[in-house]
Amino acid sequence: MQQLTQVLQQMLTNQQQNVPPIASVQPLPSLPNVECFEPAEDRSIADWLERFNFALDCAAPQLADDKKVKLLMTKLSEAAFGQYSKSCLPKKVTEFTFAKTEEHLKAAFGRPQSIWIDRYECLRASRNEDENFRAFINRHKRLLRDFEFRKLNEEQFLCLMLLTALKAPKEAELRKRILSKLAADGDRVKYDGVVEDLQMYQSTIAEAKVIEQPSSSKNLFAVKRKPFPMQKGSATLSPTQRVCWRCGKTSHPPIECPHSKTVCRKCNKVGHVEAQCARHQEWLNRNKGSKNTGKRACTLRMGGVLVNVVNQPTKLIEVPVSVNGSAVNFLLDSGAEVTVLNEETHCLIGAPRLSRCNEQAKYHDGTSCRLLGRGEATFKFGGIAKMGQFYVSKKGSLNLLGIEMLDAFGLLDDARKKVATALQLNTIKSDASDEKSLTGLKAKFPDVFCTGLGHCTKAKATLTLKADATPVYCRPRPAPYNTKLVVDAELDRLQAMNVIRPVEHSR
Repeated sequence: MQQLTQVLQQMLTNQQQNVPPIASVQPLPSLPNVECFEPAEDRSIADWLERFNFALDCAAPQLADDKKVKLLMTKLSEAAFGQYSKSCLPKKVTEFTFAKTEEHLKAAFGRPQSIWIDRYECLRASRNEDENFRAFINRHKRLLRDFEFRKLNEEQFLCLMLLTALKAPKEAELRKRILSKLAADGDRVKYDGVVEDLQMYQSTIAEAKVIEQPSSSKNLFAVKRKPFPMQKGSATLSPTQRVCWRCGKTSHPPIECPHSKTVCRKCNKVGHVEAQCARHQEWLNRNKGSKNTGKRACTLRMGGVLVNVVNQPTKLIEVPVSVNGSAVNFLLDSGAEVTVLNEETHCLIGAPRLSRCNEQAKYHDGTSCRLLGRGEATFKFGGIAKMGQFYVSKKGSLNLLGIEMLDAFGLLDDARKKVATALQLNTIKSDASDEKSLTGLKAKFPDVFCTGLGHCTKAKATLTLKADATPVYCRPRPAPYNTKLVVDAELDRLQAMNVIRPVEHSR
């Protein structure tokens, strides 16, 4: 029996020795101070990864590589994880190393901007007027870090300085050529090679313009006779012989023209369109050679409404307003519904991006001019900064400050106060005049205004109410606000005569 017990213990010992040890599962750290990454324009994936690595080194410096990848995936938002997992197909997100995963995330969510743009922004960086000095220093340090001086050689620096020197809007194509040359050649770029490429590009453009010009030939000048209104007796002629004086077409005689009852908007006469108006054509020919060849926008069409603008330069009031950090003189008494800038001012404030617009500027003679676009900028005046829209017109137009900006800067407060005061004075004068007239009528016709039954002199009338009558609630009628004083006075008069009495409930 003792031998059997020893044999069983030996077998149990051998069985326990053959069982493999259970591997301990290392838990993932939570990293509560690291927010989930959400793709956004103002969110940098590089800064977020730097914050994640710092928190990970503090919480679990010895964490395995595959665990780091899984922890990194848990810190991506739902939208970011879905976008990244699709970019890794046909592989899974856990099949890459941690370093490779960081590279893929930077490629998926990083800014599609070359290092040359970062260097260009660093060279042209400047402090804004309302920017805190410490915030500017931090932003400047970031630009200096993105510059990467150690990876820049002398030839690349010379090309970068050339790129910074070409600032004019018409030199945009040259800047594109320099950027493409820097991106293509990299460390092998040469300053002389970039200059030679720009010169060749300019020569090619000049030769293309020469080819576009027509070949030398004799010019033929045609003389156009002034159109005269067709007489009624000539309406029987063939349509090919005469032009319809009502609409200018040759497909029908004037007697069959569909515009025989059209009212001209130039002379307000019936029977022709504006293009065939003799008075308007005479005015155009008379003012054709005037010195004022460059028209300025004087009205603006917004939503089908024409808003006039003062067009007298000697009486205009200019207000200096800061737009995107640049001083711009606007017209205070323009009366424009929106703010309008000309092309020169648009370039002065940094040429912000424009979107397409369907509004039209209107000249004093009725002709229209297409606006170049609509944009947004920060307007600052008198310590007040406001983000607003503006429209861009052609060169030579005036800078018009719209009603919205005038109201935002408080430039209309005095006008509103004066209008309200004038209306109040007119109301007081009108009430005093009415009271004086009423007093005169009462003195002239005392029998009409006396209390009593008037012409009913044969019997005395009395009005009684039913004892069991239930009061009826009548909803008050709406009345204009300017008649409130009159209505209140009439209610007080009826209450003084015991005709009505106020109640605090309704049934």
